[in-house]
Amino acid sequence: MDTSIEESIANNIIVSIILPAYNVEKYIADAIDSVLTQSYSLFELIVINDGSTDATELIASEIIKHDSRCRLIRTDNKGVSSARNVGIEASKGQYIYFMDADDLLERDALDTLVNLAQQYDADVVLVRARFVMTDGQSYPQSIPDIDNEAYKEYGPLACGYPSYIWNYFFRRNIISRHRFDPAIKVQEDTDFIVRVCIPSLTYIVADRESYIYRSQRVGSALSKLSLQDCLSCKQVRGQVLEVCSPDAPGYIADSEYGAACFGVLRRASWNKELYYHEANIPQRLRRCLKLSRSIKTTVVLAANRFPRIFRLLFCILEFMYERLLLLKDIFANSSDVTMKTNGDMK
Repeated sequence: MDTSIEESIANNIIVSIILPAYNVEKYIADAIDSVLTQSYSLFELIVINDGSTDATELIASEIIKHDSRCRLIRTDNKGVSSARNVGIEASKGQYIYFMDADDLLERDALDTLVNLAQQYDADVVLVRARFVMTDGQSYPQSIPDIDNEAYKEYGPLACGYPSYIWNYFFRRNIISRHRFDPAIKVQEDTDFIVRVCIPSLTYIVADRESYIYRSQRVGSALSKLSLQDCLSCKQVRGQVLEVCSPDAPGYIADSEYGAACFGVLRRASWNKELYYHEANIPQRLRRCLKLSRSIKTTVVLAANRFPRIFRLLFCILEFMYERLLLLKDIFANSSDVTMKTNGDMK
């Protein structure tokens, strides 16, 4: 038996929850509380403070100091991928689950996921989530209606299953040889999942929602993507496209790669040399894109054929987009000033 599994049994640790945290003082308490109040108790919580400069560490250490199932690890700020890798190295559980520090777990989440993993001897449980917006409205995450055998035959990404890391509850030995790539700042979840969640593994889709994704906070990684972010996204989505079979039910790898290419071309339109380089899509990937019916993919293929014309169009699109963002900021600031003035008049 694997020594890590023997140790987890000896310590009564079935699940390791890995929680990286960076400048999330407004959210970290709720995230930790949602773990500590689980109906299932055989877990360890590993909080990795990734060099926070606010009160994140102070709040986290205060909450967990009396619970022997919790550990706080301090690291320099090297990004979420490095923090997760630290968590993997420190973990002892038979199963590993990653969550974000600004999200929550349903109270019966671990109970649901462990029972499914053990009942079906699953390598990976595919987790359902609920999205909660800033205005309080919520809705279930959209996932494909596909049977478990299809996931085993083609892999979850080929079948269009979401690529958030918290959508996957892993058996430990499935990820023991894998680590997150610290060089990838966007789509790091997807890069990890496409390497780990290969065909032939046993997958089971959860029958209820276990994770609560809270709408983007200001400063989160997805708030605004730079050109470099988009290039990284395109690279990862290209890897997914190359390994996924177009015969898979729910196949959307071509559309997602097309959307990533679209994002790069829009942001690179003012850089002539880079634009023409990125518009020249390799033939093997171009063949895959021709299967897609999405509008963005159609535009990308047209730009590949008529690069000069579409560079002008992308320049206009990027100019309009930047102006819309500027107007949005102006109206937002104007609204804040108006609210403050009204408040001072009371």
